[in-house]
Amino acid sequence: MKLNNLKVKTQVILLSIFLLVVAVVIGILAMVNQRSVINRNLAVLEDSIRKDYDENIKSQVESVVSMLRIIYVDYTAGEYSLDEAKEMGAKVIKGITYGEAGYFWADTYEGLNVAMYGKDIVGTNRIEEVDENGYSYMKGIIEVGRSEGGGYTEYWFPKPNETEASPKRSYSLAFEPFEWVIGTGNYTDYIDDIIENLKEEEIANSNAAMLRFLLIFLGTFVASVLVISYISRNISKSFKMVSQFLSTLATGNFKTALPDNYTKRTDDFGLLAKDLESMKDSIAVLVSKTKDEADSIVYAVEKSAVI
Repeated sequence: MKLNNLKVKTQVILLSIFLLVVAVVIGILAMVNQRSVINRNLAVLEDSIRKDYDENIKSQVESVVSMLRIIYVDYTAGEYSLDEAKEMGAKVIKGITYGEAGYFWADTYEGLNVAMYGKDIVGTNRIEEVDENGYSYMKGIIEVGRSEGGGYTEYWFPKPNETEASPKRSYSLAFEPFEWVIGTGNYTDYIDDIIENLKEEEIANSNAAMLRFLLIFLGTFVASVLVISYISRNISKSFKMVSQFLSTLATGNFKTALPDNYTKRTDDFGLLAKDLESMKDSIAVLVSKTKDEADSIVYAVEKSAVI
């Protein structure tokens, strides 16, 4: 399909539709990009929250280990026996908490519990304990705790007064002189809740922005249709008037004039109307002169014939 074969009105409508489609595509791409930015920001935020959590529980355990180290130094200085030093260390671990629900525990390398805040399980061997997925989390806690710099363990465990397990993440670090692994941890589903709430909020904001865009687009679309219809009708009417004027001139009628509302226009059609009027006047003068010369020739011929 060639544009040259289409009416000007049709070309204007096609151009307008194309521009509207481009606007819609740009709007859709902008919204998709907005969703992508939201997801990236949430991922960065989640990573930051989890890193802060990890740093917090790590520093808490390192603080407890530092306290045990002070007790051990006193033991090496002969202030008390090794058993007394361990007993003091266990009391420290049982008596320390942090935050709203943070506490510590200590187990031997063999999994025998020597201290835990709020629970009377001292002397219980926990090495074979597994979570609901069958993971031997105590073996994992002791293993990473004995590694260089300690480490983190993830497992599932029921919250107090609950039967359904929730995700939990702990940090453990060995204290070699006592052959203990000190640990702490907490449930991490609150992080998922934070991210989910933020995600829902961002999605709601994004949907509201999308609705505003659609309303603006619909309003713009309706206004554009009205403006395009007016402009296309005006162009079509102007071309029709010019075509009719030229058709009239083609019949030899040079007395017809274009309406003043066309010749007084300042746009391209106004200039065209003025040029057509000038052309009409020039052709009329030329035709008149030609007619006069033709009449003179006919008169001369007739006069010669009489002589």
